[in-house]
Amino acid sequence: MRTFFNYCGGKTRLVKTLLPYLPNTFNDYYEPFLGSGALFLEMAHRGKLTGKSCFLSDLDTLLMTTWRAIQEDGHHVLALLKQHPDTWETWETSLKILNDTPDDCPFETAAAYIHVKGRSFGSILRRSKRSGHLNPSFNRSPSPLRFACIEQGIPLLQHSVHLFDCTFSAMHPKRGDVVFLDPPYLGTDMSLYNTAYSVYPQIINYCHALTRRGVHWLMTNSDCPEIREDFRDYAIVSLGSQVASFAQDKEGVRPRYGELLVLSPELGEGREFLAENKGF
Repeated sequence: MRTFFNYCGGKTRLVKTLLPYLPNTFNDYYEPFLGSGALFLEMAHRGKLTGKSCFLSDLDTLLMTTWRAIQEDGHHVLALLKQHPDTWETWETSLKILNDTPDDCPFETAAAYIHVKGRSFGSILRRSKRSGHLNPSFNRSPSPLRFACIEQGIPLLQHSVHLFDCTFSAMHPKRGDVVFLDPPYLGTDMSLYNTAYSVYPQIINYCHALTRRGVHWLMTNSDCPEIREDFRDYAIVSLGSQVASFAQDKEGVRPRYGELLVLSPELGEGREFLAENKGF
């Protein structure tokens, strides 16, 4: 199941790697750094979330407006999106909608968000430091917009899926629930550097609290000494993949970082668990 749009830092390419680390049985599902929701969509598509409540959140207001609009009337969003031809002029119009449209126009905002996201270089929606407005770069060779994926995903949002604009610490899963954490990676983007490191101590405490509460959790991040040291008491799996920094070093090179997966104790029991987990 492909996501509704490209997303910088999305987990589409890692979904099949992550699935075997999830338990066969669990209660509800939480994803507090939602982004494109690659893992949620794949699990829902495979029927692994049937009968469960899903709690999805992100601090990006435009992103969550888009998710809610697709949930409320995805076909209306699709109809509006199909009115956007692939030209620089219509991209500029969509960008203006995102910067100027009030919150009471969620469907127009959602269509504009998907359009701008899909036509922006690297799917990155940067903001101007001076005005605070979105100021991305137009991509003249983008991938096609994913109309069929949105159509396919609409039914997956209709039953017991709850969407929130909130930080991860506002989510309160219970014993037996599953939480997937995909916070900003440490050290991989200078524009996110302060954000990643400012929330990092809170993430450590949050993971410890989830463990004490008996919650199953897994977290992706960059393979760096800080992660390996601070989570040394948990199982850490190298994902064998790399992510490029969006910030160049002094030589003009974009460094590449490995990725790892940190697992709560009951999910990190070893290969025996993976061998038994054939449901995915």
